[in-house]
Amino acid sequence: MNAVWSFWSKPYREGASLEWCDEYSRFCSWKLSFELANPFFSKTILVTDEFGKDLLVSVLGLDFDYVDVKLNSLDALNSQWWALGKLYSYLLQDEPFLHIDSDVYLHKKPEDRLLQGDVIAQNYEHFSYGNSWYHPQKFYIIRNINGYLPKEVSWYIEQKHDQKAICCGVFGGNDLAFIQYYASLVFHSFLHKKNFSLWSLLGGDNILLEQYMLSACIEYYLWNKEHPFSAGVSVECFFDSSASAFNPVEAKKSGYTHLIGGAKKNKMVCERLKRRVFKDYPDFYERCRKAIFLLK
Repeated sequence: MNAVWSFWSKPYREGASLEWCDEYSRFCSWKLSFELANPFFSKTILVTDEFGKDLLVSVLGLDFDYVDVKLNSLDALNSQWWALGKLYSYLLQDEPFLHIDSDVYLHKKPEDRLLQGDVIAQNYEHFSYGNSWYHPQKFYIIRNINGYLPKEVSWYIEQKHDQKAICCGVFGGNDLAFIQYYASLVFHSFLHKKNFSLWSLLGGDNILLEQYMLSACIEYYLWNKEHPFSAGVSVECFFDSSASAFNPVEAKKSGYTHLIGGAKKNKMVCERLKRRVFKDYPDFYERCRKAIFLLK
């Protein structure tokens, strides 16, 4: 299985990406994420654009086996929808893969049950309307203004009794047909001519595109036994719940760390990250300094 990272630089360059304490922390996270996972996979792949290749490879020196700059093709899209870079990288894969966010660190090789899954992810996130950071009711905006919603999403937003999404700190798997179907469905919905002026009304709610629509696709085909995925899709997760994912004991047992949300702004966490990286990779400090100088 291949390990994949993606970096669509437009959200970063325009200030629409998730923020860190400082640029040293951001770059150290990239370094640690890549170096820890590298030994566990057949091939390491970076999907990015020309700016990202220059920054991560030429300046920071991350030694990926293969670099793909096809994210140049996303330049015309609104940078607040930063998850589109990840989704496009899923579309490009023609071998089983695991996409790893740059704030995720694998301290040991994932279990075989994970690497053999049709779909691999971090964990399911169960929620109820009005009591969560998920707001699928926003999709009613599109539907009520005669926009386009795929059948999977139209059906799923009505299943209010059992709503869930899938956290994609890591995402991938072996069922490339399903993964590419899901990712292409997101792009088809996003680029549909009826929706051209409507996405701004959803306020850059990226987890609806990436994590909620993924769950919608999986649950729809579990319910509706029709082509093309009538047999259903198995999902293997690192954790069995959000609570487990946030539990330090469970995270250590799984060999998995995800600096999700506000953790990237925690100064104590960032200082520990930088100390670890500069200790293990002492020449990386100078690379970070050079990158920051070039970005000014």
